[in-house]
Amino acid sequence: MTKMVETMADTDPVERLLSIDEVAERLGVHRDTIYNMVHDNRFPQPIKVGSRPRWTVNQFNTYVADLLRQKEAEQRKRRRASRT
Repeated sequence: MTKMVETMADTDPVERLLSIDEVAERLGVHRDTIYNMVHDNRFPQPIKVGSRPRWTVNQFNTYVADLLRQKEAEQRKRRRASRT
């Protein structure tokens, strides 16, 4: 029985969920900014747990990675434009 429980725990697909306060803190913005970004479709839609919004760590990490890629592309574009 113990072995089955260990196996189930090792393959548990449930991901940690981040609260609005955790997301805001990680991004260094106010929680209202997160709500505004969600409303403007600039941040992923939350998963509702009861009435509380939550984001998976994967959603958050994907958002940050996409944001970094976008910023890097903008910097490359500016550098190219300044050379001409």
